[in-house]
Order: sequence, then structure tokens, then C-alpha cells
Amino acid sequence: MTLGLVAATSSGIAWIGIAGWIVTFAAGAAFVSTSQEHLTAAMGDRRAPAVSWNNSALYAGTAAGTFLLGMTELGSASFTVLAASFSALAVLFSALVLLRRHPIAAEFESHPKSAT
Repeated sequence: MTLGLVAATSSGIAWIGIAGWIVTFAAGAAFVSTSQEHLTAAMGDRRAPAVSWNNSALYAGTAAGTFLLGMTELGSASFTVLAASFSALAVLFSALVLLRRHPIAAEFESHPKSAT
């Protein structure tokens, strides 16, 4: 995703920029649907609030990123660095979430019939 954003925002060649956006959108779409499915499967009875908080964080991040990126010029070095940094942070935080197992999710996964 990060490489797709770098290609999309810094390339002067149209087809490389378009390919970068396609890779970025595909990676983003795959992540959102996978994370939503994971939350509904892992959180048991608390899946509705978990998905709601996840969506709220997603929209808040989108708003903050749009605001900050909107203050830079498209195609500039600052835009590319900022976009790639946001992407790298998303990957980092996702990895941290996967490494840190939530106690409710761990309990649900070890005893799926008793947690539902």
C-alpha cells in the first residue's frame, strides 16, 4: 500500500500513477473488509460496538488525513512523504493490533461456543 501511494503521488508518468492508485485502493478495500470480518468474528457479543468504534476511527483518520494532505500540493515531496507516512503508520498499527491479542477475542477464540 505504501509503495502504491508513493507511485500514485510522485510519478510524472500517468500509467504509473494510475497503477499506484489501483494498488492503493485494492489494498485499502482488502484491509477494511478483512478487519470488519475479524472484529465481528473475534468480539462475540460485543461486535456491534467494536465495529462502530472501528468505523468511527476510520472516518476520523480519513478526515484528519484529508485535512493535512489538503494543505499540501498534490505531487509535491511533502504530499508524497505525508501520504506514505500515513500508510506506513496504518500498517504498523495494524501489526501491533495483531500482535496484541485482546482478552475478549482470545477468550472467544479458545471457547467459541461458550462466548456466543
